[in-house]
Amino acid sequence: SSARAAALLVPDTTNEFCADVAASLEAALQKSHLSMILCNTAEDPERQDNYLTQIESRGIGAIVIQGVVESPKLLELSNRGVPMVFINRRPPEPIKGDFVGIDNHSAGRDVAGHFIKKGFEDCAVIHGSLRYAASRERLMGFKERFSEAGIDLAPGRMVQSALTPDAGYGHAKEMFGKPNRPRAIFCGNDAIAYGVYRKGRLQLGLGEHRTVRR
Repeated sequence: SSARAAALLVPDTTNEFCADVAASLEAALQKSHLSMILCNTAEDPERQDNYLTQIESRGIGAIVIQGVVESPKLLELSNRGVPMVFINRRPPEPIKGDFVGIDNHSAGRDVAGHFIKKGFEDCAVIHGSLRYAASRERLMGFKERFSEAGIDLAPGRMVQSALTPDAGYGHAKEMFGKPNRPRAIFCGNDAIAYGVYRKGRLQLGLGEHRTVRR
């Protein structure tokens, strides 16, 4: 029955991180004899609300959301006390729910510290939308650590990007096509980093690199 199921809402079912989260959650639910319904929101508020409405009508009691976006139905369910767990991105105020994620601000500081240690001050940043707390906190941590070291990032070296490999590839192509190429690039997430890495290999004449999931 629907009561024996949980719903997982993710922003992109083709993203490897989303797939890993789904697989881990499904395995954990199976131990409690629960099934999982997977929903692809594409980070679209209307699509997210449509899924939340369907979930509510089916009587599904557990909702897990990765890559949450602000939406009316989300606020309604939160106000009614429906239990929700948020993964990787904190919910917008005043939405209530448990959060599972990392300290994004510290992660950004750590990357900046590594760059400084390696002498990569002449760098660029490809970050996600600042509407998203994770992207915002990672960038703030990175810039904060650089500022403490007396290093200012040029505005032209900071680019906002979609969180996809293709977007990372496109931004890297543009950066690598200029004479003052950055020594290193801080990427807002793994997908952007993979796109940058793929373009970097081609730039160096190493050919395409393909990952194989086992």
